[in-house]
Amino acid sequence: EGAYPYLRLLAGANRRTDALDADVVEAYWIGNELLDRVTPHEFELSIDDRFRRRAGADWRHLGEALPSGVANHAFHVMHVMPWAGLMRDGIVDEPLRIIDRCRVSWATVLHPIGPAAGDGLHQVLIRRTPLHWSGSRLVFGTPTVERVTSPFEVAAGDVVAVHWDWICERLDAGQLAWLRRVTGCQLQRLRAG
Repeated sequence: EGAYPYLRLLAGANRRTDALDADVVEAYWIGNELLDRVTPHEFELSIDDRFRRRAGADWRHLGEALPSGVANHAFHVMHVMPWAGLMRDGIVDEPLRIIDRCRVSWATVLHPIGPAAGDGLHQVLIRRTPLHWSGSRLVFGTPTVERVTSPFEVAAGDVVAVHWDWICERLDAGQLAWLRRVTGCQLQRLRAG
């Protein structure tokens, strides 16, 4: 019910037979040009079909986000999941933590610490900009240094994608631009009220 329906939507709109095609998966998690080929009508029908009944009174907020929504993880985390609604109701700390950790964010590797206790995983210090709740919307906060885990070696200066304290992959300039674009677009639509 989470990622796979978005992957199917992306694959269908792009005439791909495999919903797990690498470009389709990248579009969902990070963003790429395949997002632009899902029409607003196709996207709205998919979201309406899957979430209108579940959203109940929160459908108004979700419906307002649809015109600028994209079939991407950022949309799902910030608009479909219940955390933003809890923040609008004044319950902020845990929902904010979940949204910030679950969204795919970008970070710069500061220092690889080294492999952990023989498990092949690497501990890494990164600089990442977390989200902050302003009282009426999510905004970017002050960059922080964090310790995360990577399943592969990285070097100082690498720009990486991070999901739940895990480095997912190195980002090239195009991927970074897409991730910033889809995240920024979804943040603009997420407001209290």
